[in-house]
Amino acid sequence: MPFNMGHDRRFYPALILLAGLLPSAWLLGSFTDAPQLGMMGDDVMYIGSAQSLVDGEGYREAALPGAPWQTKYPPGYPAMLAAVLSLNLAHRDFWVLAHSWLWLAVASATLAWALTRAGLAPIQASVAAALWTANPAACLVGTNALSETPFCAVIFLAIGSVLPGERIRTRLAVLAGALVGIASMIRVAGVLVAVAIALWLVWRRHPKAALWFASCAMVAPTVWMLWSRAHAPISQDPVSSFYLDYTGRWLQAIHSAGLGTIIIKNLTYGVLAVGGLLIATKSLLLLRAVRDLVLIAFSFVALGDRPMGIFSAVAAVTAIFHAFWLALPEGRFLLLVSVPLLGALVIRFSRCSLPVRIGVLGVVLIADLYGIADLADVYRGQRTRLTQLEPAFAFIRAQVPASAVFLGDEQVWLRTGRRTVGLPMPMEYDYSGRLEAALEEHFLRYRAVARQFGAQYVMLTPWDLERNLREKGAPYFFAVRSDPGLERIFAANGIELFRIRE
Repeated sequence: MPFNMGHDRRFYPALILLAGLLPSAWLLGSFTDAPQLGMMGDDVMYIGSAQSLVDGEGYREAALPGAPWQTKYPPGYPAMLAAVLSLNLAHRDFWVLAHSWLWLAVASATLAWALTRAGLAPIQASVAAALWTANPAACLVGTNALSETPFCAVIFLAIGSVLPGERIRTRLAVLAGALVGIASMIRVAGVLVAVAIALWLVWRRHPKAALWFASCAMVAPTVWMLWSRAHAPISQDPVSSFYLDYTGRWLQAIHSAGLGTIIIKNLTYGVLAVGGLLIATKSLLLLRAVRDLVLIAFSFVALGDRPMGIFSAVAAVTAIFHAFWLALPEGRFLLLVSVPLLGALVIRFSRCSLPVRIGVLGVVLIADLYGIADLADVYRGQRTRLTQLEPAFAFIRAQVPASAVFLGDEQVWLRTGRRTVGLPMPMEYDYSGRLEAALEEHFLRYRAVARQFGAQYVMLTPWDLERNLREKGAPYFFAVRSDPGLERIFAANGIELFRIRE
């Protein structure tokens, strides 16, 4: 594939970007019934806080019992969803997902623009952006109600605003800072980008620009952090902190599992995540780790030829943060990390012969197509699950009071409007490999959690518990079914509903 274009090829970059959007567009069009909405957990919380804004109740979490203040996520993305919800469109769920896809398209375009500002030729920039967009991780966030797509779009716009040039003008630093501040209100990870860009500006000997940039970038997130601290829940139990205070949950996990344990596991999964962003795969863990290490090493060699400047600074700070943060690194969390690697690889392979370029692109595209097919299978599985759950949801809508509170899957709120609290497993159990202890110390305390949040009903499904704990979960299912304090009021398709006796 040629990377140098003449005037007769001026439309090639746009066509390449459109090609990169095809996999996610196919996913969106294949699942217009939006079965994947609610499967991520975070999306339910985003929609819950958006609904609270639409209803004029303030920035609260409408999906949770008591509608507490939503202090985990900044309000930028829920405000976007609130604008979509307020339109009362037919097929609302589809348009919620289409909103994410439109932002993915914007992110693809702004990334290509920012890469050209970094010195890549238009064809090179569009190829790198298309590869970034067509990756299954980007397609996942582009076809779910998640904040990554608008976040990346604004970040790429900010990065492009301060490139290139030996002299960074104050107004450009102010503009970039304002954009990163906006991005920080979509995802708090924007603070990491602010730190990275400020350090890069200082390293490039632009201290005045760095000061102006940081001053503008940190205003919004500082206000948000002060507000969220002032409204954070008093209780620091695992459930409350998971939904509303993830920093507190992180500190508790460090105390329980140890920072070293967290870093070792995060580094392992981080390598797999970054490797998967370069070439999608589902190979065995050991083989994949070896392959991904080789891929990353080769990418760093290419990066040595073309450091990618500000993109590399953002990637480095993001990667370092996720090495010790409380979440196993996934592709969607590391989308910014892959950008300089993809850019450097595209530059490196643009010097190779045409057959080599075609072969490399072919391998990457085939891997992406397999990854998209796997993602489609996941969405089909969610569709099947919803079909099995629908009788229970219909029963709840018809027979259970609207004010009822459930202990169960958060999708109960999304599909029935009844407020729901789940039993998310504290991550320290996963990090330390104490899954059986999690069953005893966390899940079997379901009655205490129900009492704490005022739940009157319990939902039991075959998909309860974490995936790696499910096969050991017989004691939990037995405890719920044999609990004399619970009255079963519904059973179908393996789903059971229980009323908690007074």
